[in-house]
Amino acid sequence: MLLVESQGLRLVPWDEVASWLILGLTYFFKFFIIVGGAIPYVFQYAEIHHRRNASGFSLFVCLALCVANILRILFWFGKRFDNALLAQSIVMLICMILM
Repeated sequence: MLLVESQGLRLVPWDEVASWLILGLTYFFKFFIIVGGAIPYVFQYAEIHHRRNASGFSLFVCLALCVANILRILFWFGKRFDNALLAQSIVMLICMILM
């Protein structure tokens, strides 16, 4: 059985540990926001590459998403929003250009 004494717990700087944990979680979720939108395109590209057929891929949907991401990037210059969303638009635009 593990016994932890209260004097030993007071030696750990819990405020610092909590701030590092919150900072790490914040960066993890921002990273997921940035790449999370492009993850489905990896599987779609793999399926197109495997079947050697792009019959289910719609160029109009890709065009609409490209225009939406370009507009969101241009909107950022007028009214600044979170940098993670700007990076998401750039990553999505690159993914759709590569598709």
